[in-house]
Amino acid sequence: NGIISHEMNEATMEANMIIMPSIFVVICLILLIMFKRISYVILPLASLGISIIWLFGTMALLKISFNMMMVAIVPLLMGLGVDYSVHLFHNYKSELNEGKSPGLAIIASIQDVGMAIFLATLTTVIAFLSFLTAGIPPLRDFGVLCAFGIIYTLVTALTFQTAVRYLIDRKKTKDLISKSNKKISL
Repeated sequence: NGIISHEMNEATMEANMIIMPSIFVVICLILLIMFKRISYVILPLASLGISIIWLFGTMALLKISFNMMMVAIVPLLMGLGVDYSVHLFHNYKSELNEGKSPGLAIIASIQDVGMAIFLATLTTVIAFLSFLTAGIPPLRDFGVLCAFGIIYTLVTALTFQTAVRYLIDRKKTKDLISKSNKKISL
């Protein structure tokens, strides 16, 4: 087990030196191209950051030792977890374009894509929990932590991101209403 764990750590470290920055840049570019606003880039990344912090806290609570495979969880969660934001916010923008208020648009978006996102999370969690059958302890730990990480990204996408998005857009809506009221009164 020690030799296999050492080899896995070496291979993972080499791959992560390239993968981690590449995934970060690609995700930022895709979000910026899709949504054309910096808040739609920062918010999913902040949410992923919270999920990763929770995940490493869970790792400490479960007394899972840190190894190089655990570093692979971060780019994996970034790649999988940003999908929730993309689907949710794409639907949200569609609802806003139909004339709904930010609050109603968020509620409609969660109702429209929430079940699909939940089912995608459920199947991904089950897939990662299948690592529990592995004979290598670091691989089992990896699967458990990935399952927790995916759950955390769903929770932060549906709670933190939607709440902050509402606060940002609610303020903009109030500003637009007050500007239009001033024009009408003139």
